[in-house]
Amino acid sequence: MKNTLLLLMLAIILISCGKTDNNFQQEIEAATWTNKGDALYELGRYGEALKCYDKAIEINPNNTTAWNNKGFVLDELVRYEEALKCYDKAIEINPNNTAAWTNKGAALYKLGRKSEAQRCYDKAKETKKKNNRK
Repeated sequence: MKNTLLLLMLAIILISCGKTDNNFQQEIEAATWTNKGDALYELGRYGEALKCYDKAIEINPNNTTAWNNKGFVLDELVRYEEALKCYDKAIEINPNNTAAWTNKGAALYKLGRKSEAQRCYDKAKETKKKNNRK
């Protein structure tokens, strides 16, 4: 959340100075849709949240936060197989995404695939250690 707020503040500054490019504007727009999805999720408006994450992904297909959060909403809706695809996409983009590994493990566990879930939890621990060393 802090990173998103900093990114938005930087965007405002750069836009006011006229120093933006299309990619940066797309990043801001995708982050905005992701944040809107997060707010709708918190309100329990899961269908609307999914639409926001889809919009964020349409703008920036490499938005790991949108992929992970979309998976989390699908998980809440007991659509575990669909959630797994989202977590897999987030992990494909960033193999060190601890949250996606953890969430994938939880979905697999709910599907009764406990040994696969454990491997994901182990990978989440490993990535957390790596990320903390940076």
